[in-house]
This record gives sequence, C-alpha cells and structure tokens, in this order.
Amino acid sequence: MISRQLKYLYQYVHSSSWIGSSKPFDDINEELEFHIAERTDAFIAGGMDANQARQAAIEKFGDKAAITRTLHREGVAGMAWVHRIHVALTMTMSACVFFLLANWLIQKEVASDSIHDLPPAVASLMNEKWTGDVCGVVTHSDGDAIEGASVLMSVKTWPGGSFFQRAYTTTTDASGRYCVKDVCPVNDVYEVQIAVVVKHHQMQSKYLEMDGGTLENVVFALPESEVMQLQVIDATGEPIPGIRVLPHGRIDESGRHHVVYFDSGQDIIQSTDGDGQTSFAFFRPGDQATFLIEVEKDNWIPFDVRVPKTGVTAAIQLSS
Repeated sequence: MISRQLKYLYQYVHSSSWIGSSKPFDDINEELEFHIAERTDAFIAGGMDANQARQAAIEKFGDKAAITRTLHREGVAGMAWVHRIHVALTMTMSACVFFLLANWLIQKEVASDSIHDLPPAVASLMNEKWTGDVCGVVTHSDGDAIEGASVLMSVKTWPGGSFFQRAYTTTTDASGRYCVKDVCPVNDVYEVQIAVVVKHHQMQSKYLEMDGGTLENVVFALPESEVMQLQVIDATGEPIPGIRVLPHGRIDESGRHHVVYFDSGQDIIQSTDGDGQTSFAFFRPGDQATFLIEVEKDNWIPFDVRVPKTGVTAAIQLSS
C-alpha cells in the first residue's frame, strides 16, 4: 500500500498544477471560462435560465475565480517566469517533503502503511483510495467501434484542500474500449476531463464531476470530420517551418466547447512543414477551432480560427 501512496505523493509534488495551472502559457482565463461554461450547461439542463445558470456557475468558483481574473488582468499569469519559479519551488518542496517524510518514518518507526501524524496535506493525499478507473467506449456515429482513438484525460482532486491534477493518455482497442485504472480517489471529490481525438472524426470532450464513488462508462460517438489545412506565417506573410501546433479545442455548431488540455495533449502536437503548413482531421467547416502555437521555446499562445471550406487553407499570422 505504501508504494502506491508514495507514487501519488511523488506525482503531487511534481505536478505543474501545484501552482494552480498545468499550462506553460497565459491560458488561465480560457481555462476558467471553459469550466464555467461546463457548469452553466449543467445548471441549464437542471431547469435554470441562461443568466441564472451562468451566475450560479461563477459563484461555485467563489474567490478562486476572482483571484484568477485578477492575476490574468495584471499580467501575473505570464507563464514564462512562473514556470521558472515553479521549477525551483517544485525542487525545493520535493526535497523538503521527502526529507520530512523519511525523517518522520525513522523517528516514529511506524509500520509501512501507517499515515498517522503526517502533515495534513500529505496525510490526506496518501489516505485517498486511488482505486477508481476511467473507462468507456468510442464509436463512429453509427455505433461501430473505433480502434486506435487517442483518449486524453486529466483527473483533478483536492486532497486536504490542495489542488492536484494529473494527465493520462491511452488508446482504444479493437472493440473501441479504453480504460485507465486506479487514477481516481473513490473516497473523495474528483473531476475528470476526457477528450477523444482520432483522424477523420470530430474532436469531442466531456467534463465529469464526482462526489466520490466510481464512474460509469464514458461513451463517445464521433461524427466524421474533414481535413483542415493550416499555415503559419510571419508578420510579412512568409511561411514559418518547424512551428509546433497543438489542436486545443473546437466550438461546434450547437455552441458546445470541446477542449484538449495541454498536459494531456502532447502526443497530438504537429510541426509545420517547409511551407509552414500542417493539417488536422478533427474539425468540420464552420467550427471555431483553437490552436496553441509555440511561438518560442515553451511559450505557447492560443489562436482562434474559423474552419474554412474543404480545400481552403486557414492562416495564422504571428507578429514580429
């Protein structure tokens, strides 16, 4: 048991979410708006009108929303320097936590599975029952299974009042099934964001909130998509080769948001060719697509693009 607890303790102190963000770019407000939109939809489905639902969703975030908006407004969310601070803090916290834990174990001479008298946040993390699975099925819109679909997920928990987020990826088998085991604390509140990406099908995502317990199978039925050509150009209109691009999200014709989190989307990043072009087969004409562009090393900027008709190349122009 202690080995599993230590694994999650290790993940906790090495998680970028320990400082409140898992993205190396200024995306705090976008992340917040996504979660508010998800909760607004849920309240509307429960019978509230649109204004009441949005207000209730905002209130659920409480002070956290106000703080996040203030940080964004003041420019504190520029993640280049925050990332450097995070590296230093993570190294320091890692050393401190493991030193204190080792010292406590030596002094107390406790059994290997005991967590009494640990610091509250550490004890809470290690006391979680990480036995919950995230499983489901991905199919075509006609119900036939899709093999090889990329399933990208982030699991969020609040052990001892601290925020903990980890990313996981897997692919579907021949029957369209996927399953990631032992990643959710069945004895505590947790939230799961899942995005499914597979060529020639529309990107979809779902956001689930759980008050403990186990998740039901999460099912995705993906309509077909078309190939979108994308070109990245500089301020003079010249193509830029070797630019890394992550398909971050889409808003479909019904207004529903579908998002790929940065920390779980590393495997679907593509680079532009010699003509500054790349292509993605996850959208349909008319969608609003969001791409993250690495404008310089570890500096990712979001760009919104209206997906054009098939055969027409969309362009993203970077300023000098």
